Amino acid sequence: MAIRYTSQKCDSCGSTKFDYIEKLNMWECAYCGNRIERHEEVDTMFTIKNVVRQVLVDVSYQRFNDAKNNLVECEKIDSRYVGTNIARISYLLNAAMYNAQSQQEQRNMFAQIKKYYLALCSDGRISEEEQVLYEFLDSAEAIGTLILVYDTLGDNKRLELIYPLFKPEEVYSMHLNANLLRFMLNHQQYELADGIVANYDNIEKKAALLLLLEQYPDCEQKVTNCSLLLEQNILTQDDRNVIEDYLNNNADSLDTKYGIACSALTTVAAPTVKCVMSSVITKTEDKESVKRILDIIMSKKLLDAEIYTIIEYALDRCTQDVVLYIIERLHETKQFVVFSQQHFILLLENRAIAYEYKKKIIDIAIGFNVSEKTKEQFVSYYLLNVSDTIESRKEFLSYLLTLIPSLSTVSAEKYILSCVLDGDNKPEIVKMIFSMDVNKAYFRETLDKYISSSADDRLVFEKIIDVLTQEGLKVSEGSLIKLLLNASYPEEKRIELLRKAKSSGIRYLGILDKYLTAISPQAFSKSIFQELLDVSDTISADAFVKYLLNIKDAEAAKPITAQKLADRCKMPILSQIYRISHLNNTVECNVMQAYLLVSPDDPVVTCSVAESLGARTMKLNTDISVAGSRKKFKKYISSVKSQISPATDAAVQQFGLL
Repeated sequence: MAIRYTSQKCDSCGSTKFDYIEKLNMWECAYCGNRIERHEEVDTMFTIKNVVRQVLVDVSYQRFNDAKNNLVECEKIDSRYVGTNIARISYLLNAAMYNAQSQQEQRNMFAQIKKYYLALCSDGRISEEEQVLYEFLDSAEAIGTLILVYDTLGDNKRLELIYPLFKPEEVYSMHLNANLLRFMLNHQQYELADGIVANYDNIEKKAALLLLLEQYPDCEQKVTNCSLLLEQNILTQDDRNVIEDYLNNNADSLDTKYGIACSALTTVAAPTVKCVMSSVITKTEDKESVKRILDIIMSKKLLDAEIYTIIEYALDRCTQDVVLYIIERLHETKQFVVFSQQHFILLLENRAIAYEYKKKIIDIAIGFNVSEKTKEQFVSYYLLNVSDTIESRKEFLSYLLTLIPSLSTVSAEKYILSCVLDGDNKPEIVKMIFSMDVNKAYFRETLDKYISSSADDRLVFEKIIDVLTQEGLKVSEGSLIKLLLNASYPEEKRIELLRKAKSSGIRYLGILDKYLTAISPQAFSKSIFQELLDVSDTISADAFVKYLLNIKDAEAAKPITAQKLADRCKMPILSQIYRISHLNNTVECNVMQAYLLVSPDDPVVTCSVAESLGARTMKLNTDISVAGSRKKFKKYISSVKSQISPATDAAVQQFGLL
């Protein structure tokens, strides 16, 4: 049945120029505004429009022979009809793209298309007859074919005219649907694209999914469309990389990726656990979201590697609520897990997780077949390596140290000697360590090592020494001397340590000798020296001479002490020859003569010391060497009388050497 239109003339002004008002189905005079209802006359002849429609439908299915035959019918009926021209253009364009047998044939077709399209656009506007044709077609496949044709030709006016006539759910040509989906996405016609996807039985689903993942905008509808296609089991295991590439590299929001990941996990092309953890779970703070996706993952039997991937990513990258939930979920589902030292280290190093959460996670994790060795290792690791505020460390260490019976000797000693993470709290931590079940016999050298190589500041050093000595650790003679010589360590602390050392039962036979030999006159401590006097039975000649000639001891004590020390020398010392420097002269003389020349004491003490050492019974006026020349001691004194010290002057007069 054909429909024929008659020319209209304005009843008011006689004009034949009208504008069509589609909503009212009326013509409006371009000059006076008079409106005339559009009407049709029915032609009972076989309509050419049906044949035009069939050409377009044949093209949509790429039935080019049928399309060509029907186009011939159009030519026979009316070669000048606008629909015939549209059918020609549509057939030629599709044949050139998909059915041309050679480049020459293709060029010929494009030349014809150009001619026919110029004819279609010759009057610069879309005729009423053409508009009626589009309405008559009533075929989604015919309209869909025209959409692609006009897009290729860049004819936006005709595209806008036929868009409302397109019904994507009624297109059954897979070839046409594939091209239309690409077109709709490129032109941001997303509602029409949704309609094409909803008609999924008539599209190539995998290709459509790839297009949607890449080109559909980031929104909830994207999740709906992709999930609809994924539910059709269109992917195989070999297609896993399609989803993983999207999750890892696409710029979509977390919500969109999350929705697509959940759908993909139910297919044979499910992304790996590693991919889901890195691209989705580690990026969210929502426990409910994690619960949903984790339940999907755990709905199947997990491989050991997958379980450990979940744990490692969680401990290293997830928020504290998510980490706790994941560990709880693994425990609830009775997954076989062996937490390693490295797993605990990941947790301990994660500053984003509060200590209260860490405690909860560790308590649960220990239930996963954690050996005593592993517990000792991760506690030691935290003790020695993890930096935080000193109060936080103290509190957390108080908890960690309850998890193990004792620390290894190596870890405990390393902490004492070199760890400075706990600042002023370190002595308390050391006390905690020794309150555990430790064998103190293994710490025989710890106090010595600490004295020799401590990295702590002075106050902490003092307190650590106190703690170690209170715990009964012994100090060697060499370390004790080193500490006694340490002027930065308070004298009362040195004396206290010395007394503890003396009462420990260890004999320090050479300590007095070493102290006198090593101490400088300025650093000499009378109190420490008095504590040392009752330790050693013998001293060396050098130690005695150092004390006599260089050390200024208490006035009342030195005469008596000098005599005691002289008695402890293994050999008669006062007559031994020593080399000294006196008034810029190198003098070689016996020890008594040397004392009289260079005494560090005042005149009274000098005379008293000389008396106590038996100066009156000694031959003092013996030969001495002065700058290589031999002289009597008395003669040398006379030659330098004006330069000698008051102490020397008093002594030589007292002993008749002037």
